[in-house]
Amino acid sequence: MTALTTPLVRFGAASPLLSILPTNCPVHLDPDPTNSYDPNAIRVLVSLASIAPTSDNLIQSFVENHHALAELIADGPDDQHHLLGYIPSSANKRTRKIRTEDGSQIAPGNIEILSALAASPSHTAHLVFSPFGQPLIILTTGDSP
Repeated sequence: MTALTTPLVRFGAASPLLSILPTNCPVHLDPDPTNSYDPNAIRVLVSLASIAPTSDNLIQSFVENHHALAELIADGPDDQHHLLGYIPSSANKRTRKIRTEDGSQIAPGNIEILSALAASPSHTAHLVFSPFGQPLIILTTGDSP
């Protein structure tokens, strides 16, 4: 089993949604070869069905106070995937930085993540947050323990 941790490059309209997602929330990594900016782009998607039912009141009150979030989730059922952002480009070290207590470290980018996905059809991905509040994606490949 291998785990890779990389930052999430946020999609602006998803910021309100990102702020209510729990840590360790499952996400879906979706390669996007038709992306006009980078054919190696990987979208990070989340389904509202992955949020615990106890979060319904929190989601509803948040939606009432955030018009952008209301528009984002009004377009479909709870199991619809919503774009949170992208895995950072391997070519851009600035967006691949993970802040640490000792400074920062360079994380894997989209090329490394695509290679890991291709090498292991069995994988899971989760959204977590660093101690500094930075959204991170943890990709675990291989067999579960």
